[in-house]
Amino acid sequence: NIPIEEGLKDFDDDTVIDETKCLICDTILSTPGFVVDHMLRYHQFSLKDIQKAVGSDFYKMIRFVNYARASKNEKKCFICGSPVIGDYSEHIASHENKVPADITNILMDDKYLIPVIKEDPLLTVLEDI
Repeated sequence: NIPIEEGLKDFDDDTVIDETKCLICDTILSTPGFVVDHMLRYHQFSLKDIQKAVGSDFYKMIRFVNYARASKNEKKCFICGSPVIGDYSEHIASHENKVPADITNILMDDKYLIPVIKEDPLLTVLEDI
């Protein structure tokens, strides 16, 4: 057995693993930036579109991420609000416009300021999108 310190010495101090879960599927990637790219590439979903819809309001972006995570946990589409039976990512893909029509109402609720995932790394990159 190799001592744990020995196994860790290959890691740079600069190497940050910040495992982040996709809003749409169960993919977990090593950084929130990779998840933002993954959502665009695999789900044609852009957080930039959400950002435009909310006027670049940081707190509304936080609410959106938490709303989307809570909706997925409840098997409810974060775009149309319908229950999702079957594959969640396929349902999301069925929407051409992926910005919720009632986004303004959704993002008034302060309960979505509380992270669905404790210390959610995705919340740390919302200003950099």
